Amino acid sequence: MLSELAETILLALENNKDPMTSDELTNGMGCSKSEVVLAITELKSIEAVVSGPTGYKLSEPTEDSDEKKPTAPDGSPFKRVIYVLATMKKRAFIKGLAKAAGCMEVQTRSIVQQLLTSGVIDMRSPGTHYLTKSGIDFVKQNYPDILVPEYVVFNAENPPANFTIKSNSKMREKIPPELPEKLSALSRVLPLASSEDRKQLSELSTWLQS
Repeated sequence: MLSELAETILLALENNKDPMTSDELTNGMGCSKSEVVLAITELKSIEAVVSGPTGYKLSEPTEDSDEKKPTAPDGSPFKRVIYVLATMKKRAFIKGLAKAAGCMEVQTRSIVQQLLTSGVIDMRSPGTHYLTKSGIDFVKQNYPDILVPEYVVFNAENPPANFTIKSNSKMREKIPPELPEKLSALSRVLPLASSEDRKQLSELSTWLQS
């Protein structure tokens, strides 16, 4: 099983058409670069990503790979989106759902909103969707021709936790000990500043005191 960060990086790469560098991933994930490198190493070990001169990207699936996204059969746009959600192995962004269902993104977004409102699907940060237990019942009752695989049932019964970004405590440790003196100097400069600069400096003073 992938770590939470590795899984989130994988989803970010799936939703980004261009390769992403380790710096871009670090900024996007809100964690340290060493943590990103470890997660990338984890993904490389299962051949999920490859590196190139412009960054990291998803590995191309082979013809017999069972990790390829499902392709919806003919039917209404609503049913095609339902089919993809009911058969996919991984959670998907709107873009991935639209591509697999053969629908426009704006159309897919509208359908997904309906399904979220009715509880058929749920969304995990940073924006991926999956079928819920209520959604499985909905599919079985309304679309008996769609067979829901066991792995989808398992995912519905074990919903993922939202990805949380850890606060960077290192920044707080670098607050200078002479901060009170600096605030005092700032308050002396305030009356001499222009009205616009005074507003900005006042907001800065409030922020520093907090």
